[in-house]
Amino acid sequence: MQEEKIYDQPTPGKRLWWDIFLTFFKIGAFTIGGGYVMVPFIEKEIVEKKKWMKPEEFLDMLAIAQSAPGVLATNIAVSSCYQIAGIPGAVFGALGAALPSFMIIIIIAMFLLNFQDNRYVAGFFYGAAPAVTMLLFLAAINMVKGVVKERAGMFVLVLGLLGLIGFGVHPILAILIAVVFGAFFYK
Repeated sequence: MQEEKIYDQPTPGKRLWWDIFLTFFKIGAFTIGGGYVMVPFIEKEIVEKKKWMKPEEFLDMLAIAQSAPGVLATNIAVSSCYQIAGIPGAVFGALGAALPSFMIIIIIAMFLLNFQDNRYVAGFFYGAAPAVTMLLFLAAINMVKGVVKERAGMFVLVLGLLGLIGFGVHPILAILIAVVFGAFFYK
């Protein structure tokens, strides 16, 4: 019999806010490639490691973050950390997620002209590209496992991929068709 995971309802306060900030700062500092690359790292930290929320709750927060305008990583931090620790948690999560990127961009802007032709710097970016692709693929697989639970969802997924990849359907049109299908099928 599998052991049931216990999910903490952390007590809000300065210690939790600092923990949220450090968690998202660490994730933001060590992920290259944007918000979708961060999704598996965020999920591992706040669902598996810290047990601040259940997997289903994380998927709900991810859906909210994706539907909101703005940077996905910051949106995930705000939506999930708000649920964990209210408004202060959302603020500390957003700062933790955004601050590393901001600092890195400032540093790169200051020194890029000096290093843009350096073969080691170019090699780093060539090596990072496949790693980022792998992390995006992992995020997509985790999202499919968490969201597509029946044949109708798999049908929409496969049909959408065929339309996007095979026939060049515009992504907005594919989303609208999926929404209409979902509205009728899941009413």
